[in-house]
Amino acid sequence: MHTCYSQMDRIVILNDGQLRKLALIIYRTEEDAIYSIKFGSENERANYLADSRSNYEAVLGLLDAGSEVKRRYQDDKVKALIADNINSYIVYCVNNALQIVPNYLVRMKYLEKINEHIQSLIKDLDEMRPTAWNNDDVERLGIEAAKCGDAMLKFTKMYKSSLSHDYSTWVKSTGMEFHELVESYQVELGFKGAFEELEDVQKLKVYDRILQISGLGSIKVDDMKTIIRGTGKLVLLYKAGMLVWDVFSVAHSFPTSTRDAVVEVASYVGGALVGNVVTVALTTGALQGVKASTMFVLLAGTVSSIIGAFLVGAFAKWLVDLFINSGGRDTFSTDGHVCYVAPMPDGVSIARQIAYEENPPKP
Repeated sequence: MHTCYSQMDRIVILNDGQLRKLALIIYRTEEDAIYSIKFGSENERANYLADSRSNYEAVLGLLDAGSEVKRRYQDDKVKALIADNINSYIVYCVNNALQIVPNYLVRMKYLEKINEHIQSLIKDLDEMRPTAWNNDDVERLGIEAAKCGDAMLKFTKMYKSSLSHDYSTWVKSTGMEFHELVESYQVELGFKGAFEELEDVQKLKVYDRILQISGLGSIKVDDMKTIIRGTGKLVLLYKAGMLVWDVFSVAHSFPTSTRDAVVEVASYVGGALVGNVVTVALTTGALQGVKASTMFVLLAGTVSSIIGAFLVGAFAKWLVDLFINSGGRDTFSTDGHVCYVAPMPDGVSIARQIAYEENPPKP
């Protein structure tokens, strides 16, 4: 089935105050979803609630850090611009995290990466003593903050762009698996060896090349590879990999029978073993043009909800990292892992309501 995105799928960039409202609404919606799950114990429910709460607090912490660094250096002729760039980067990152990553357990890992990079930028700015001798360091920090902000804004605007539909449909027609798509562009770029053994910037270049070929555009990795520190590369790599997954998976869909079967098996008290959920998904529905696998089912269920309902499980915190860093090649053992199923809030829709005050939801 060919999926078409409408303007209602596109991201609106909210400001600080609007993002705080969005974060609270999403948190409250997640709470309701968690309370609807039939956990095996109340202690387990408490752990899931705590994870959702920590995400909400992480968002507020990032926004507070951006506002504070702007205030602290507003009268500093050298540092004020850098502080403003850091704050803009934070705003773009939070927009991206709240609107594009509906599964809060996946979002948790993403926010951790973002926070680590932001803290390193602010630390360098605080410790910087601008003199004629370190103009290069001042310029580098300013460029890093600005380029990361620009890249995150581009990534955000790429989300669900209609430009990638034809490419996604073509990939589906070839029968390529995700790792085969990635490896084909790795070869084109001349990077030898296993994808997981490449340097982070090389992996980022491969994913960026796919986004460019798909019609979404490029963040021009070569312009920033000597400027962005390791923590910044990890943020951009995570985002680029998730976007490539979106491009790859959008043309594929499971039938309604799969969604119903998955919801049924994962809705029992105590959830379901991940292996059982995967088996149900693979036996009740066939994907055209792709060899369905355990990893495909889990990514579909946790990230893009092709199944039609989100899988919720602790493994989701590190699943995307495993997938992105291996270029989709790595396997995942489902042994011992339990998952549940629950609806996750539609951040894009809620954000649009907040932005345009069209029956804005209440926190």
